[in-house]
Amino acid sequence: MSGSKTLTLRETMRAAPRWALVYLPTSALDGLVEALWLFTLGWEASRAGSAAGLVLAAGAVPAVAFVLWGGSLADRLGAHRVAIWTMAARVVVMVAWAAVVISDPSPTYLAAATAFAVGAIAGIHDPAVSAVPQLLVPTAGLEASTNAQRITVRLVQTVGPALGGVIAGWLSIGAVVVVAAVIGLVPLAGFAMLRKTRRPPSDGQPRHADTGWRSLLSGFRWIANDPAIRQTVPVQGVINLTTASILMAALPLQARVSGWGADVYGFATAAFGAGMLAGTVIAFSIRARAPRQRVAIAVVCAVIASVFVATTGSAPTSALAIASSGLMGLALGPVGSILTGWTMATTAAADPSMYGRVFAVLLLVTTAAEPIGYLVFSALATVTSVAVAALIFGAVGVLFAGFALGSRAVRTSNDG
Repeated sequence: MSGSKTLTLRETMRAAPRWALVYLPTSALDGLVEALWLFTLGWEASRAGSAAGLVLAAGAVPAVAFVLWGGSLADRLGAHRVAIWTMAARVVVMVAWAAVVISDPSPTYLAAATAFAVGAIAGIHDPAVSAVPQLLVPTAGLEASTNAQRITVRLVQTVGPALGGVIAGWLSIGAVVVVAAVIGLVPLAGFAMLRKTRRPPSDGQPRHADTGWRSLLSGFRWIANDPAIRQTVPVQGVINLTTASILMAALPLQARVSGWGADVYGFATAAFGAGMLAGTVIAFSIRARAPRQRVAIAVVCAVIASVFVATTGSAPTSALAIASSGLMGLALGPVGSILTGWTMATTAAADPSMYGRVFAVLLLVTTAAEPIGYLVFSALATVTSVAVAALIFGAVGVLFAGFALGSRAVRTSNDG
């Protein structure tokens, strides 16, 4: 890394006013549209019974499959241009989904088809949106802008489901989708305002020519050679799988079977988002106060999150489900925040040329695991019950995190 001064958030906002005034609120509303979409998908997928996992996986799989192509398009065509067209496509799909939900047949194949379309768009859209700050923010301000973006995401994860639950309770699920489509017009205009974004100057550093599977496998090999990272990456994957399954598969099924209603599902998901926000803020304090123990602390938090995976999915009352979901998010917040940052800092210090490929492995391990979790959880819930499936998922998370804590390399890691 260069020795240039790192900008604070205030300095970054002064140096990049278009990022602060246009991009940040635009990306926040973009995330709100996604949060409302996921709320309606989880609720409608719960109608499919044992096929709910397939409906949810239909959206997650193309999102992963298209992500590398999306990054390539952003580089070749311009991140802002790709963001505009994919945002427009997202609004169109939301309008079509609203028509499906309002008409109320909601057959499984239409929900799955819509999820596939939204997932494919997200795979192209998300890398482009994530690349835009690099065109707006000075290099010295990228860390501060990334932290601000993370906090914004947590806020949206809190507000989105709660808003969806309120709208669904007062009106209908169809009204939630209509609101999402209308809100989507605002970020569409925001991305259009950034259409003249400049490209960053080349730093003259060589680029690796490896692409595709060869490049991806080298990232796996690098991770496998580090005694601590090869323990923590599986923990991140498993914890992401189990918590996502509770949010997208368990909670809507619980709310429907127990007669709690869509509003309780929304409040529970919002509580999770609020917990994640608080946990992310706490992670900053952990880094500052216990830098040598932060990796071990993050893995301990994964153990705690796994306990709340079990209690959330087996909660007998709506109040307990909401409270447990919030505590699950609180424990999960430091896990991704600390472990991802530490992994990438360690990679950059050891071999900067591997940075992108190691990050790609993290993305696939955390994101690609979600549809597997939906499928497995739905199958287990069908054979047993939602509560039993949640207990099994929680136990698996505890085992993986506990095994990682048994590694001295994890307990003593203080690199990055």
